[in-house]
Amino acid sequence: MRTTKTRRTGRSKPARPAPTPTRPEHQFPEPYSRLLALGRGDYADEYERLASRLRADAPDQAAANLVAVVLDERFYEYEDRSTPDGDARTWTPLHALRVLGRMGAVAHAGIEPLLALLDVEDDYLREDLPFYYAAVGGPAIEALVRVLVDSSRPLLARATAAESLSEIGQQWPDLRDEVVGLLTDTLVAERTDDEVNSCIVEALMDVGARESMPEIEAAFREGRVDESIVDLDYVLEHLGLPPVAALPNDRRQPAADPSGGSQRAVTGSAAGVSADSDRSDSEWSEPYVAPVRPGRNDPCPCGSGKKFKKCCGA
Repeated sequence: MRTTKTRRTGRSKPARPAPTPTRPEHQFPEPYSRLLALGRGDYADEYERLASRLRADAPDQAAANLVAVVLDERFYEYEDRSTPDGDARTWTPLHALRVLGRMGAVAHAGIEPLLALLDVEDDYLREDLPFYYAAVGGPAIEALVRVLVDSSRPLLARATAAESLSEIGQQWPDLRDEVVGLLTDTLVAERTDDEVNSCIVEALMDVGARESMPEIEAAFREGRVDESIVDLDYVLEHLGLPPVAALPNDRRQPAADPSGGSQRAVTGSAAGVSADSDRSDSEWSEPYVAPVRPGRNDPCPCGSGKKFKKCCGA
């Protein structure tokens, strides 16, 4: 029986490019080779297993190896456009950092060299650095403060240093007062960069530093905080404190009332009362109730897995 072949029409799909071969220097032995294949995601159980295995044999060398992987920019040269998350190997430095943070005391080896990444372009890696420094704890404080007070360092580096200090204060209760004192002293001393001061204020908010409110209010009053980043109302709301009167330089200050008091703008349903007071109760709409705003350190409601302050609350 003769069969007929149907001819396919249309353009053929372009051949998928072959992935870049793994560099010889990245052909790691076990268990490091696992880092190359994890790809995008957070694999806490796997990190714990890797750290446990590395701690069991030459932990100092293992920590040094992990630091080298975190700093190796050649991982970003791997390219695979066939998947939305790209080449799994590009995520290797992030996984190495997370394993390093679980290595115990030997993780201190990364304190100084990883300061260079506080303003790295890799958002995922940079946003994980505060958690690494929080895992290290007290030994990292001096190095982070050095970056925070250095006006020659980029804003992003100083902001990440402030956030790292705040994370240490949150993770180590016995270090909280020290961290709050250092952040507050830096806020008082910084007189030229209002963006840096905004980041310090946010760091103080995250560690719940109510005791620093006099210095925070003074910084706002003196115009040393960039209110496009954080405003005083939000600080007070986050810390659970009552609102205060408008500051002298606050653009939102209500206009002066000729009678000597303060005049507030009348909007919404309040304005409707004076303009159309004979409307029946049934005609009034229900008052607007603002949705509950997540805390800065709460998981973002969008489901990204990030903290609210790092996602929709940024």
